Amino acid sequence: MSTFFHVATGNSLDEISPYLPKIPRTWPQVEKQKHSDQSAHIKTLNAQSKIAETEIEIENSKAWPTLQVGPAVMIEQQGDTRNEMLGVSLNLPLPLFQTNGGGKAYARSNHLKAKKIVELTHAFESHERFEQLQVYESTVESLESSLSTTRLLQKHSRLTKLYERGVISNEVYLDSIEKKLSFIQRKNQRIMTALKSLWNIYKFNGKVMDKDIL
Repeated sequence: MSTFFHVATGNSLDEISPYLPKIPRTWPQVEKQKHSDQSAHIKTLNAQSKIAETEIEIENSKAWPTLQVGPAVMIEQQGDTRNEMLGVSLNLPLPLFQTNGGGKAYARSNHLKAKKIVELTHAFESHERFEQLQVYESTVESLESSLSTTRLLQKHSRLTKLYERGVISNEVYLDSIEKKLSFIQRKNQRIMTALKSLWNIYKFNGKVMDKDIL
């Protein structure tokens, strides 16, 4: 291991160790509450649904005719006679009762579509959160019940001393190294699985920026 880090980085394992991510000593408990609409994705979809709802109100307002009222002046002159008439001008567009059916139908369709997307996304995230919680809990249980890396290295250190004294053969010692590396690799994979599941749960809860994964 030390040789690998030295070849890959030019630094010894002792020099790099302080900067490597630490293996969690304890894993956080995750609440089993139902999924809420707190994820960033659902919040965005809810905002889009609100915009679509506003569009309905805008299209409804277009169904009312625009009434234009203003002063009117009319002058009539016959020979030496001049008549001036003052009044009010009232203008309405034709057709008078424009319902704007097409615009309103389109806006309602967009709103229903946006609401349906929110519902489907909520159902999907609820299912995914449940699945990620199952993975997280089973993986953490396996990690907590397995041999610690410190304990494994202590046992292997004793085997190394026996090997140096000639008590065990090369074959047995090499087999122990292979088993040690295989165990560490599997454990690291389980740690990454647990961390990924925990991250996804926090993401669905909308708490990614509030939680410290490590």
